[in-house]
Amino acid sequence: MACREAVVKVAIIGPGSLGKALAKRLGLAGHEIRLSFSRGRGSA
Repeated sequence: MACREAVVKVAIIGPGSLGKALAKRLGLAGHEIRLSFSRGRGSA
């Protein structure tokens, strides 16, 4: 039986420190990550 690797698309809206840490780990694992900042990128 062949092993299949899946890439998951993840979107995190208004990431705080926990969301940013999760996004970093998932990105390093090869998943596609999108972050949305409600007050602009510089506010995070």
